[in-house]
Amino acid sequence: MPEKEQQGERHLGIKDADAKKKTPTMGGVFIILSIMVSVLLFCDLSNIYNILLIVTLLWMGALGFTDDYIKVIKNNKAGLSKKQKLIGQFTLALGIALTVCFSPSIDTHKRITTLPFIKANEFDYSWLSPFSGQVGVYFTWGAYLLMIILVIIACSNSVNLTDGMDGLAAGTTAIVGVVLGAFAWVGSNIIYSDYLSISYLPGTGEVVVFISAMVGALTGFLWFNTSKAEVFMGDVGSLAIGGVIGVAAVLIRKELLLPLLCGVFFSEAVSVMLQNSYFAFTKKKMVREDASSNVPHSITIFKLKEFLH
Repeated sequence: MPEKEQQGERHLGIKDADAKKKTPTMGGVFIILSIMVSVLLFCDLSNIYNILLIVTLLWMGALGFTDDYIKVIKNNKAGLSKKQKLIGQFTLALGIALTVCFSPSIDTHKRITTLPFIKANEFDYSWLSPFSGQVGVYFTWGAYLLMIILVIIACSNSVNLTDGMDGLAAGTTAIVGVVLGAFAWVGSNIIYSDYLSISYLPGTGEVVVFISAMVGALTGFLWFNTSKAEVFMGDVGSLAIGGVIGVAAVLIRKELLLPLLCGVFFSEAVSVMLQNSYFAFTKKKMVREDASSNVPHSITIFKLKEFLH
């Protein structure tokens, strides 16, 4: 299996970063294969939700595989450019957004989603429109399309940035998958959804099957990915899993819960963006050479120092 040393991973600022460079990568190929075997055996392949999730898994997986292949096999540390990755992600996200909004198989006569921590938790995107009449309808659809695109791209990139830590990406995505699966199951049952004040979405029970396959594959991969990791999932795994999480959240109308569910991923993404922006303006690093630039490891180091003192 290809090794991380050839891939030129970003420096994590922790003591064992050099050792991680020699860890095999592209383990996400096996995650995708495991998911697809389960999906082909147990999912209803005619269900629109399954079709969208399968397309997302394979599309993002192919994008990540291309990036890893260039880095590892072609020995080109640059891989795909940021622009090329973004174009690939945007193309998929736009296709998913158009399908969700205009497919007759998906009930979107109301552009609603779920707000956390609020009893009357349904939020209608039409409330964002300052216009009335047909212009207001167009504005609402545009806002909903934009939100779907942003969610898918943000989730995919956030998980990708978190990949590399021992068990972090696989473990946290598995937990997020369990929560989304639970929401999908409750939302597919008219009795339970009414009792728990969750939007009833017929047909989303199939999302549970797909998510269960993903959680099972991630749990199996976690056996080999916990510290000290024997293999990393690479971009082929992280981009695919992140994309599936984003699409699944959109399909079950829980996209606004993602900042809470995916707090680790988003904090990592914000950390990287802040550091890149700081370096661009000051030409200096935001953290010391001996400090961790990774949010979860920064927290761990802080707690350890607090305990020792």
